[in-house]
Amino acid sequence: VPATEDKRAAARTFIQGLKPRGGTAIDDALAFVLSRPPPKDRVPMVAFLTDGIPTIGEVDPATIVKRLDKHEGNQRIFAFGVGYDVNTRLLDGISAGTRGISTYVRPGENLELALSSFYEKIAYPVMTDLKLDSGKVRLTDINPRDLPDLFKGSQLMMTGRFDAKGTHKL
Repeated sequence: VPATEDKRAAARTFIQGLKPRGGTAIDDALAFVLSRPPPKDRVPMVAFLTDGIPTIGEVDPATIVKRLDKHEGNQRIFAFGVGYDVNTRLLDGISAGTRGISTYVRPGENLELALSSFYEKIAYPVMTDLKLDSGKVRLTDINPRDLPDLFKGSQLMMTGRFDAKGTHKL
């Protein structure tokens, strides 16, 4: 939403009303974010700060990641894991499933530096919705399966196998 004074005041009121209850409802949070209608004029990016340990609602990481396969929107979720006991497998799965990026910060690490580095990573999208056209060449064992977006200063590396001889354009 636009950062108008009214919206900022409403956000502050909402935040002041939050009460810590000691649980992490990752599946519910993802369902809420992914149900939001994405804006038509830009790629929506969500910063998801967590330790990645689901304790409320669905707690099975494989089930949580599998639900992302049904996601048809274009929201990108950028998982930002904080702490020593971070479920990196779950957070990497969430990021990969939504074409986001995972970042991790350990206790004692400079959080401000990590957040600014994270912001610099996502602040300048260069290309989105990349596709690889292999023509008639059959590709197998492709990783990553879904191509991520490219950001200023980043690169994309793919691995895989092809079943062809000679020179082919991809």
